[in-house]
This record gives sequence, structure tokens and C-alpha cells, in this order.
Amino acid sequence: MSTKIELNESNELTPFDPQSLKSLKLESLEVSKVSDNSTYWSPENVGESKLVFFDTLTSDVVINPETGEEKILPTVNMYEQLEDGELSRIGNSSARLVGVFERMRYVQGTPLKITFEGKVKNKNNSYRSDSWSVNRLYPKG
Repeated sequence: MSTKIELNESNELTPFDPQSLKSLKLESLEVSKVSDNSTYWSPENVGESKLVFFDTLTSDVVINPETGEEKILPTVNMYEQLEDGELSRIGNSSARLVGVFERMRYVQGTPLKITFEGKVKNKNNSYRSDSWSVNRLYPKG
């Protein structure tokens, strides 16, 4: 029996029993059209933007492309709607972008436009940080 524990709605701990899944026939299920793979979005040009649906905030291992160093960073996960209507999962770990999502507490599925506004000098040190504009999207009319 698995020792994995899940918290149910009544706030009681219950063990996860993989044997309970035996009655579910996987071949009878539909395959999702949206891959669970995620692409890291790292905009290069000021004004680059994406129309997305907010998914989740997670802690992910991110590799620094220059040093190869691995760090665990808070990450914003989103679904970008492509021109053909399909969804593609993307993520970004910019501290300022993550901060907006932490403060705003968007509900999963909130439609947003995220625009990269460039890098700005930090007040407390010599580093530069990404600057972002995050706007909710509403039905026209």
C-alpha cells in the first residue's frame, strides 16, 4: 500500500490507494489535446506580449543557461492560446512577474495579456530586473 497521503475536503488525512484505480480502463479515456510539457517563456524584445490563461504558481527547477546552475524558483504557469486555437503550456520565473501573480491571486483560467517592458535597474544593487505589464482580458462590448 502506498504511503502517499492526500488531504481531503474534510481536512482529514487519508492514504492514497492505487488499487482503487484498477476499475478505470485507461484505453477508454480521451487523450488531452494540451500537452503537460511546458516551455519557458523568456522574451527578448521590449513590447513582446502573450495572451494567456493563468494556470498555477509552482516551485520549479530552473537551469541558468549561462552557468548551468540549477535553482528552485517560484514559477508562473500559463496556457497560451495559439492562432489555431490550440493551447500551449508556458512558464516564467521572473521575480517581478511572479510577484504580480502572488499579489493578485488570479483564479485559475483568468485570461490575461502579459507584456515584457524591458529591464530596469534595481534600486538596491547593480542588477537589472525584468519589468512586466499584466492586464486582465474582458469580453468586448
